[in-house]
Amino acid sequence: MLRIRKLLQLLEKKYSLRKISTELGMGRKTVTSLQTRISESGQSYLSLLSQSDSALSELFHPALPPAEEDPRKVYMDSQCSYLIKELKRVGVTRQLLWEEYKSKTTDPVYSYSQFCEHLCRYIHSKKVSYHNVHTPAEVLQVDFAGDPLYITNRMTGILTSCPVLVCTLPCSSYTYTEALLSGRQELFYHALSNCISHLGGVPERILSDNRNNMS
Repeated sequence: MLRIRKLLQLLEKKYSLRKISTELGMGRKTVTSLQTRISESGQSYLSLLSQSDSALSELFHPALPPAEEDPRKVYMDSQCSYLIKELKRVGVTRQLLWEEYKSKTTDPVYSYSQFCEHLCRYIHSKKVSYHNVHTPAEVLQVDFAGDPLYITNRMTGILTSCPVLVCTLPCSSYTYTEALLSGRQELFYHALSNCISHLGGVPERILSDNRNNMS
């Protein structure tokens, strides 16, 4: 506020705008703009000089009005929790969710790319990360994939569901998969044996999807 007070003092002494500009190292347009704001305040130079720095700051640097929030963002934010929950369901895609999102409102909506970008930012803001260090050959993680494969009988057209066993070495992310005729225990252990043979070695532990360790 020192330069503003100096400006007021020079104006009160009836200095020309050119001289004030030279004295304060301000551009002529800046000095003219400040003088106009002072005139619009309806207060005298001496009256303004008697005011506090905060009062002068409000006059020369008024607070900007809060920007109106984009109604698309407001609506999208209200839907994000639901969208994330739906996205975890099998077969639900971002494209399907965007189509549903569009159908729920007559107001302007985000394009598909903006929808995905906003959703990704929301997911990232809620994500809690954890860094896990794996030792080579210590653990083999095994689980069945969420979606099965199917064998089609060429004669009858009947589909037979085949669960898919997925085995992963977490240190390297090296993965072995095998489709089974069923989820029976003997077929599971046979596939696990095939995995061990394929890897060419035995890990210290095998960790199944239900967290039971197998030595």
